Amino acid sequence: MDYSYKTFLAFLKGFILIASYGYLGYVLYNYPHYAGMFSHLERAISAHLFWLLLVVLLLPINLLIETWKWKSIVSKSTSLGFRQAFSGVLAGFSSGFFTPNRVGELVGRVLFMPSAHRKIGVFYALLNSLTQNITLIVCGLPAFLAFVYVAHSPLEIPAFTSIIIFLLLFITMLVVYFELPRLIQYRYFSHKFPSLKPISLYNSKHLLQILLYSLFRFTVFSVQFYAALQFFSVSLEPWQALIAIPVSYLFVTFTPAFAFSEIAIRGSYAVYFIGFFSVHTAEIILASFFLWVINFALPMLGGSILFVKSNGFENK
Repeated sequence: MDYSYKTFLAFLKGFILIASYGYLGYVLYNYPHYAGMFSHLERAISAHLFWLLLVVLLLPINLLIETWKWKSIVSKSTSLGFRQAFSGVLAGFSSGFFTPNRVGELVGRVLFMPSAHRKIGVFYALLNSLTQNITLIVCGLPAFLAFVYVAHSPLEIPAFTSIIIFLLLFITMLVVYFELPRLIQYRYFSHKFPSLKPISLYNSKHLLQILLYSLFRFTVFSVQFYAALQFFSVSLEPWQALIAIPVSYLFVTFTPAFAFSEIAIRGSYAVYFIGFFSVHTAEIILASFFLWVINFALPMLGGSILFVKSNGFENK
């Protein structure tokens, strides 16, 4: 790497680390429910230890699925070793931690790709997000319709508009996703973006496999959320969880959120949808915050170490 690139990379690392830790510190400092959380933890650890262990043990499974998915996505242009792919996933948590809807995740991921493949690596990261969003709509839209039915709520304009928007998003994303190999083969794209040529090598089977990885990851997230709710004594019937958790994730994901408001948005949607089936509002907020710490704050801390140590794998 030349001097200017090394300087830029050092600046980028410093900025991302300061922003990530600053955001984490802001959230932890301003969280208002520590007294209730610690009080509940003292009572619940022995009584609900199984649910606590389940939340924690599912974290590495979640990360492993995302690593296998990432390896599968980039496989048409480069073969990442498991360690390199796993490092990229963790580094992505750090670079995406403080950005709106985690769009900065691609920075950490492409740093752990060979330099010759970083341009297409940005596109791979966007493709990765697209598959997760498709999965969220597939699971969340039926859950939203079921919620409207169970709540005996008339399909008012806001709810109807939300359904139409999600449905149009789903159709658009699904068509674009499965037509990507053909789109890349058009003369305009092949000449303007030659680095995207490996996308044309995808077939329907491979694209479906990537979607299944996203579905497995969403399942792990949902089971974790259910376990966190059980740990904090929020009793839900399984059918209630199958409605409330996917629709909560759906609205959280598609609500534009900056770092300083993300926790509040997560908590408010959880209270609205899960709170319909439970009166334990405070415990729902605690479960949502606790899961955020496990699934995002902890991987960010690990990813930040790798991010600092990364040299960009410039020679690989």
